[in-house]
Amino acid sequence: MSGIFWGLLSSLGYGTADFIARFSSRKIGATSVVFGVFLTGTVLLTGYILWMGPGFNLSTKGFLLLPLAGIANMAMLVLLYLSLARGPIGIAAPIVASHPGLVLIILAFMGVIPSLLEVIGLLTIICGVVFLSLQTAHLTRGHDPKIDQSYIYKTALIAAASSIAYALQVVVSQEAALVFGPYQAAWGTRFFGMIAVCFLLLRQGEVPSISPCWWLVIFAQGFLDVIGVLSLTLGSLGQDRVIVAVLSSTFAVVTVLLASIFIKEPVSRLQWLAIFIIVAGISIISVEA
Repeated sequence: MSGIFWGLLSSLGYGTADFIARFSSRKIGATSVVFGVFLTGTVLLTGYILWMGPGFNLSTKGFLLLPLAGIANMAMLVLLYLSLARGPIGIAAPIVASHPGLVLIILAFMGVIPSLLEVIGLLTIICGVVFLSLQTAHLTRGHDPKIDQSYIYKTALIAAASSIAYALQVVVSQEAALVFGPYQAAWGTRFFGMIAVCFLLLRQGEVPSISPCWWLVIFAQGFLDVIGVLSLTLGSLGQDRVIVAVLSSTFAVVTVLLASIFIKEPVSRLQWLAIFIIVAGISIISVEA
């Protein structure tokens, strides 16, 4: 299948899962939802690796990378779901999606000097995020009187923290993929993320109380997340890996579009312009990478 198909499928999977998280996190709580999503993802990826892949071949060499990636993935998802539950989605999703710019910064500290084109992509993302924040704050204040500037700034800070955790997860997961392969790395981030979120639930003194109906919703989230990661991985194995990476990075557009359609969250033309500026910056980095 073409890279366009895999890239769009990945974007739809990630973007739709994030939109559903808006409702499940409000009803059940972000931490409990993340536990359910990780449990679903672990089971589905275990089945996929045993059925379609070569099976598991985990070694002690580099094994610590898997729990580190899992912890970062857990932090990213909890913060992402918190920001989406608060809203506005039009500010939370694009800020989290801007994490490739942070990946460049982290790699620069590790001694990997970015190219001129990657720096241009990073600056484009920064401009888009700032522009989006200004536009969303102005529009949402007029839409919902209970949402003031401090509320929006708090959502933006939570989303920014999620973006940092996302970038850390990407860097560690890339190293893990070099040792264990992309499928086992994806499995490890969810399995060890599930263990990490169990410790977080214990620390919070919470026990997930999820009704069968909401388990179906969370299963759908986990399934869509797995669709996103498998589509990205399968597409990246072919010659169209650049197209796949660029299209997959547009998942925030899917989330915001669903929010504007189904919950009538206002999205102005200037907001869409800001979102596409961010996506353009991500695309520049993806092409160069």
